[in-house]
Amino acid sequence: MAFLFKSPAPIGKKKRRSPGNLRLLNMLERYITDTEAVPISILTKFWADQAASITYKEIRKMIEDGDVSKEDLENWSKDYSILVEEKLAPLWEEAIIVGQIGNMILDSLKNSDFEFDPSDEGIRKWIEQRGADFVTNSVQEQKKAIRRLTAKAIREELSPDELSRVIRPCIGLNSRQAEANLRYYNNIKAQLRKEHPKMKQETIVRRARDKALKYAEKQHRYRAKTIALDELAEAYNQGAHFGIKQAQKKGYIGHVRKVWVTARQESVCKYCEAVEGVSKELDEPFDVGKCGMVQVPPAHPRCRCVLKYVEVREDKQ
Repeated sequence: MAFLFKSPAPIGKKKRRSPGNLRLLNMLERYITDTEAVPISILTKFWADQAASITYKEIRKMIEDGDVSKEDLENWSKDYSILVEEKLAPLWEEAIIVGQIGNMILDSLKNSDFEFDPSDEGIRKWIEQRGADFVTNSVQEQKKAIRRLTAKAIREELSPDELSRVIRPCIGLNSRQAEANLRYYNNIKAQLRKEHPKMKQETIVRRARDKALKYAEKQHRYRAKTIALDELAEAYNQGAHFGIKQAQKKGYIGHVRKVWVTARQESVCKYCEAVEGVSKELDEPFDVGKCGMVQVPPAHPRCRCVLKYVEVREDKQ
């Protein structure tokens, strides 16, 4: 959710992967494919409910004030906090548990008495921090989207009433999506005026608004899918990481390093490809170019990379 840049461009053809690496990639892909429909549905319904709960009068006040009120921000924060606590946190917990199951080193311990503890303090702190970041980023992005729409619409001389009806379906979109929706709305109006010069203004506005509404629905589904994929992948990869740390702490395994494994699709970006096969200590981040310093994948929106954990056999003197 904190990703604010576009996904990096793909760099070429599908690469061959070892059977072990393919297993790791396929397990993540299978889990996401089987699970993504749930968070997508949760998010799209949440945004629809948010849009329905805000009145045109309240939106017009935002427009007149030129900003989102402190009260609105607090209400949005409460909404997102409930969403995290009741819907997203349980999904993260489940993904963490599934993620450690696919870890090959931990799989080798299945005949031992090692048990993964999903209530571990480190996991609880991660979920709490992830939830707090999700709430903060979501509210700030929503605020930014409305600010940009308002500023752009004022320059284009849209009335507060017309703008309020454009903004409402955009609740839940990020700023780039919201601006794209406004451009689409204005383009439809211009096209209708050109093709139907005798059409009444109110008819033009209504038709453009209907088309923009359908476009917003597609945008919401796309954004919900991106967030769902990233949140599931993050929690899944964190699960494998937490599993290794727990097994180390309990003395079941020794020195372990992590190795970056890129997804096998043709869409692998140049930043992830640059760290393919790079090995790091468990708590050492990967330098994934413009994606930043990353402890575990995903490195960017819709990233499908995973980590392979390798136990290092220390030479005995």
